[in-house]
Amino acid sequence: MLLFKALSSKTRLKMLKLLTKQNYHVSGLAKVLEISVPVAAKHVRILEDAGLVHSKTFGRTHVLSLDREKLYEAAETNHSSSNINTSSMFEFKTFAIS
Repeated sequence: MLLFKALSSKTRLKMLKLLTKQNYHVSGLAKVLEISVPVAAKHVRILEDAGLVHSKTFGRTHVLSLDREKLYEAAETNHSSSNINTSSMFEFKTFAIS
């Protein structure tokens, strides 16, 4: 269920898309997406809880990376849920499978 919650937000899908290209700091994601760092951190926590993103700590810096295996599993999932935004799921599949 956490996976569907994580994939139901366009902002989190954009984060995943960015993380397919490179690792980011939370502040870097916030800057690219033009959102505040606290809002970005909240979205990142949801992605971490779903197992889609991992964080490595270097001193006080947290670097985020994508769990590609979990992302591919999510793309192959054929389940449906009333909690997931259909257009968001389409966007997710579009970039996750390509």
